[in-house]
Amino acid sequence: MKVLIVGGGNLGYYLAKNLLEKKYKVSVIEINRQRAEFIADELNIPVIVGDGTRIEILDRAKAGSFDAIAVVTAKDEDNLIACEIAKKQFGIKKAVSRSNNPKNLHLMKKVGIDIV
Repeated sequence: MKVLIVGGGNLGYYLAKNLLEKKYKVSVIEINRQRAEFIADELNIPVIVGDGTRIEILDRAKAGSFDAIAVVTAKDEDNLIACEIAKKQFGIKKAVSRSNNPKNLHLMKKVGIDIV
């Protein structure tokens, strides 16, 4: 299974590490260049530097070739947008999102995010 992770903070990093241990194919999109380089070096995986809410960045990551996306940034708005674009624009079947504010759970589910 191929999983695209948007957000390379601690949650994204450890999620990628865990999925790699389970033999998943993993790529990460991270907006901070230094953090992206760290993840790429530590985990030896493709890491795209950029904003995961932008179509051109998801396109550069070849989002359409992934089975699932996990969006785990610290901003619920970005998580919602990235998941919605990934599903509608790139046809990713399964979208998982982090929700930092419990008030956003209903909205995220309503737009089609599979697991919040």
